[in-house]
Amino acid sequence: MGTNTYLSKVYSKLKKDGFELKKDKINSFDVTVAMKKEFKLSWLATQMNFFIIIGVSKNVKKETIENFSKNCMDYAIKNNKGLPRGIQAGVVSFALLISSKVDETAKKFTQARPKKHFAAFEMPIIFDLKENKIYYYDKNPIWGFIYYKTFRNFIERYFK
Repeated sequence: MGTNTYLSKVYSKLKKDGFELKKDKINSFDVTVAMKKEFKLSWLATQMNFFIIIGVSKNVKKETIENFSKNCMDYAIKNNKGLPRGIQAGVVSFALLISSKVDETAKKFTQARPKKHFAAFEMPIIFDLKENKIYYYDKNPIWGFIYYKTFRNFIERYFK
């Protein structure tokens, strides 16, 4: 699958479900940012602000996805609107990098437990165009366990 085909597919799903999409720049990456707020009683009556940040890279190494994910998390926290984090509100940053050349260490990084943040979740994701496969953390940690099923379902629905 080509980059443009994959992006069109992802953007279409996001728009259909009411996400606002905009173009922006995060460090050296031209990105598309999709945002939406969701509230669920099953999250202990918490509002979660979703930030989906999508970039394209010629090749992805561990450092590439690690830095991209960190910068996306910083962007999400900085641009978070509404209730302050921690007061029945949280932020999740889905940092999706798309590439046809992905290093094994980068794949392993996305499959490892993401870094912890106060009332915020960092979810690094890679879509490998060559393998037509998505790489992400698919476990359910104790910290944040009530959210991770939703995160995994979200990734499978929009990015696969």
